[in-house]
Amino acid sequence: MRRLAAKLCLLLLSVALLAFSAAAASINVTVRGVPVVWSGAAPYVNAQNMTLTPVRDVAEAMGLTVRWIQNQQMVELSRTYTPDNSVYQAELQSGQKEFIVSRTVSLWIGRTTYTVTNQYALYDGRTIVNTRTGQTNGTSNAAPVVRDGQTFVAIRPVAEQFGFDVLWDQSSQTVRIVNGLASDWSYAWTVTQDGSGGLLVGVHSPVNLLDATITGVTVKSTTAPGSSDGSRPIRPTTAQELAALQTTAGASLLDAVRVEYPFAAGESYTITVSLQVTKSNGASSAASGSFQINLPAPGETAGSDAAEVF
Repeated sequence: MRRLAAKLCLLLLSVALLAFSAAAASINVTVRGVPVVWSGAAPYVNAQNMTLTPVRDVAEAMGLTVRWIQNQQMVELSRTYTPDNSVYQAELQSGQKEFIVSRTVSLWIGRTTYTVTNQYALYDGRTIVNTRTGQTNGTSNAAPVVRDGQTFVAIRPVAEQFGFDVLWDQSSQTVRIVNGLASDWSYAWTVTQDGSGGLLVGVHSPVNLLDATITGVTVKSTTAPGSSDGSRPIRPTTAQELAALQTTAGASLLDAVRVEYPFAAGESYTITVSLQVTKSNGASSAASGSFQINLPAPGETAGSDAAEVF
């Protein structure tokens, strides 16, 4: 009887372990809606009920550069920025703006603390001048570990350092890594044969965004800068314009405007959109994003396009 009871306990324990392993293996991760493909082992849940993911696969899906430093048992995740897609820290009296040129997050195996290193630069609209480096420390709920020859980390603190939000979808057992601000844009442009025209700009509704209002648009010609560059008049789209823009977006829009500017056929422009957003957690903040368009040459058909800016 005792042997039978012991065998029964072992059987129940094995079933429980198999169920746990199956649950861990079923965890999915998406970055901006795209499933992450694992090159080796999949994410798992540790003893503290924390989900740990293979750092290289998910970091590269976020557009980060991954570097492993063996003698320090450290992994570095980094990203470089330009004035068009960076975060401005301060605007100086000289008219220059300080922005982040690069950000590096350093994590050590077995340590819950990590280091964030920012390189800053000044930008006056034409020239970039490197200025200083700043460093801060953070704490994760779980230390990185090496398992099956791969480095696993708790991805939330890493993702948030690079401007992402991390959401958990219980029904599909999916970790969803999404853009942290209103940075999912759709735009469509029209140009008449004489080269004048307007630009329609709309903002999508990412899963973590409740509302957004476009507050301003600036235009800069990248081929022939002129006096018209800068903040431009905007007006609400007509019903017909909105319908056309939503068709281009393939989704409903939170807000859309028409930008007035003497656009010239065959030219290239950088468009920067400013807006006020309300995120899914109820927090409100200002946001901005930029994209580039290339207008058709005279006589060519006007067109449309879509872009994701992050």
